[in-house]
Amino acid sequence: AAATGRCGFCVQMGITSCNLGIEKHHPFGRCGGSNFRKWHFSEITHMKLFLVFHLMLIDLTQQATNLEKVRFIGQIGCYNVPKSKKGNIIMARTAEITFKEFRRRYNTEDACRAELFRLRFPNGFVCPKCGCVEYYPVHGRNIYQCRSCRHQTSVTAGTVMHRTHLPLTLWFWAIYLCATDKRGISAVQLSRTLNICYESAWYLLHRIRAAMGQRDEKYLLSGIVELLGTFHNGKRGRGTDKAKIVVAVSKTANSAPLFARMKVVDNVQGKTLQEIIDQYFVPKTKVECDGYRSYLNLEGVELNTKKYETDDLHWVHKAISNLKAFLQGTYHGRCTKLQAYLDEYCFRFNRRMTGNQIFLRLTRAVATSCSVLC
Repeated sequence: AAATGRCGFCVQMGITSCNLGIEKHHPFGRCGGSNFRKWHFSEITHMKLFLVFHLMLIDLTQQATNLEKVRFIGQIGCYNVPKSKKGNIIMARTAEITFKEFRRRYNTEDACRAELFRLRFPNGFVCPKCGCVEYYPVHGRNIYQCRSCRHQTSVTAGTVMHRTHLPLTLWFWAIYLCATDKRGISAVQLSRTLNICYESAWYLLHRIRAAMGQRDEKYLLSGIVELLGTFHNGKRGRGTDKAKIVVAVSKTANSAPLFARMKVVDNVQGKTLQEIIDQYFVPKTKVECDGYRSYLNLEGVELNTKKYETDDLHWVHKAISNLKAFLQGTYHGRCTKLQAYLDEYCFRFNRRMTGNQIFLRLTRAVATSCSVLC
């Protein structure tokens, strides 16, 4: 800097218009006095603006990447399960929890809130509005505020627990009781077990069932699928006034059942069945049905519409039989929102091999659910 007659700051920043000598340097090595503003204001300002813009660009790129990760979580996949070398199905595993461990781990509001935060943001906090990963807690309100856009959110905002006034410990107890009993639990029984009113028990179960349905909406049936229509309360005949249900059960090449989907429909005509195919099936799936005329013109799948014989469509009939026992036994057939009960049955059926993992799977479904209820 002494050889060139410029200060160290100007040499480092590449500023060439500095003609001040060493005697004009201030203690920090920059040009001092009024000459600094006279000679360097324009170039230094442009340099600072360039650096600020560059840092903003890097930050926006990072936020866009985070938003893309958030969108990717909700993309639809299919029920393709990994297999071992012997061809046996390997179910995806998560942590197991016993009743004793559940009581010890989730006995306070803070413990439940921490678990919901872990499940909703598995890779760290991501602002649902701008994608920023930096935040700070707002003490006393149990919410988190984004450092970038100042958007405030919580572990329950935007989920089926949105604006709930019930304690989180009560939510966890309801989730545990609903998940661990394969027969399900009615609102009357839940109200007695948790010592709450019937309306609160119905509110909890209705939203938990909505989370179950939303979780299974992310997956499609593939491979070989048995497809059949049935009717609520067991009345036979395709012209009945009872609620009509389309049932689909996927299976392996060895005829082992895999996953099930059930949908309440207005009719079992070809147009309605085609909508079911487009919404829930992977293209080119092999579909087995009973040869009814509504199945004959379905597109996008490989049909096997042979005439029905004894022992055909074994697993879809088994699923229908178990469904009717589930509805009549636990709920005595009084299912005003039938689709929610079908979602509950399918969620439990699709995770029947997970054992003690089902509670944490259902808790994750609730924590990552959407608050829009039908």
